[in-house]
Amino acid sequence: MTEPRLLPLVRRWWWLLALAAVVAAGVAWVITARAPKTYEADVKLLVGPVSGDYPTLQAAGLIGRTYAELAQSKPVVTAAVSAAGTGNKAGEISASSNDVTRIVDVRARHPKPALAARMADAVAAQLIRLRRRVPVQKTKQLDAVMHDPALAQLTHAQRQGVRQAVERVVWKSAAGDLRVVDGPVAPRHPVARQATLFALLAGLGGALIALLFAAVREGLAGVSLEPFEEPETGSFLPSANGEGDASTAVERWLEEERTKELS
Repeated sequence: MTEPRLLPLVRRWWWLLALAAVVAAGVAWVITARAPKTYEADVKLLVGPVSGDYPTLQAAGLIGRTYAELAQSKPVVTAAVSAAGTGNKAGEISASSNDVTRIVDVRARHPKPALAARMADAVAAQLIRLRRRVPVQKTKQLDAVMHDPALAQLTHAQRQGVRQAVERVVWKSAAGDLRVVDGPVAPRHPVARQATLFALLAGLGGALIALLFAAVREGLAGVSLEPFEEPETGSFLPSANGEGDASTAVERWLEEERTKELS
């Protein structure tokens, strides 16, 4: 629809456009205002060491993406829900990571602020637990080292200390270390519902629908539904028996000419 045709259409149907916009915005506002309140708590975790060489820090930034994906995975969320007893769903947990700062931000939403903080803390605990787990094949290699005869004379506490030292220095990389740097706190205010934005978008949508309706209505009204009528040709062509209007006029003209010649 071109602009010259659009402006007159808006002038003629402005009342319908305004009514549709007001009704749609009002409905969106009421629905958004009546939605239950939701609180969001977050916990921040640092991936890798605080400082280190460039390859280690770069690897830690990439590992942060893995932690963010794991935080939203079904096994981690299910275990966190079971530990926290909040009844959250997987869709209420979100996480993001930053390759530069190496910070993983885990966010949990719940109708109750205290349970939102508990859920965020439970997800962080599950991620740290995953980090501390040692793969089975590495455990077997570690057991082989611990069965060395040179360690047989050590006490149980000393052997555990050696085991932790070997595990930390040899098999664990500092790039995958994970620690909480900002614990979750129960939020005081619910998440903003953005009722004004939803109302504006709904009002704009209602006005566009009303404009489309007006355009279709005027388009249908402008189409002629009468059957096609052929033009009358009887006054221009003679009839089959020679008594048409044209033949009569010719005969009359010839008679007038003969009368003038005889007189």
